Amino acid sequence: MQSTIKVQVEFDWRGDSLSYQAELELPLYITNLDDLLHSLPVQIARQNELDLDSVQYEWMLSNPIHVIDFNSHIECVKPTLPMDAEAFLQHYQTIGTQAYLQKIADDYAIDLRTNPHIAQALKAAYNLGQKHR
Repeated sequence: MQSTIKVQVEFDWRGDSLSYQAELELPLYITNLDDLLHSLPVQIARQNELDLDSVQYEWMLSNPIHVIDFNSHIECVKPTLPMDAEAFLQHYQTIGTQAYLQKIADDYAIDLRTNPHIAQALKAAYNLGQKHR
């Protein structure tokens, strides 16, 4: 199961309260947080058929994006939502290692709860790989 988030941006425009939402798949690990953050408004606009040259899109860019839902197979403490998208993605980035561990364990039918030493070894190997990237 791929981790997904639902993001939302709300703002007032010409007397109307507008709200745009989009559901997005998250990578197992965020390698470039800034790139992902900059892509959020574009993805929201595309899913809501909003022209990237429109005034509404410009207004959307000047308002905060919030994560309103999170679904994942990662066993972690889920943050209280809604949450600012940048803060959420920073949190997700810290638990990304667990996502990789779970995927490897699932691929090789390893129960990490009953084999915590394997989980530690996988995490150590992952961290070593990240250092020597």
